[in-house]
Amino acid sequence: MSVRTTVTLDDDVYTRLHQRSRERGRSFKETLNETVRDGLLERPKPEPFVVVPHDLGLPVVPSHKTEDFFDALEGPNRKW
Repeated sequence: MSVRTTVTLDDDVYTRLHQRSRERGRSFKETLNETVRDGLLERPKPEPFVVVPHDLGLPVVPSHKTEDFFDALEGPNRKW
């Protein structure tokens, strides 16, 4: 079954759909239906990205004490 309706597309959406239909050699109608159908598919939500911290063995020095931080890393006689 097919339903005829009027839809107002934003200019950028129309341009991308028109370009995609030319690239694939398909009609605008086929491309629009395929794109809408893909957008309506329920996809599983991805697992949340979790950052797992690891102790690198570096000394903890307040960031406002830059000189103390570099002294702790390389010693007070560093050359640079």
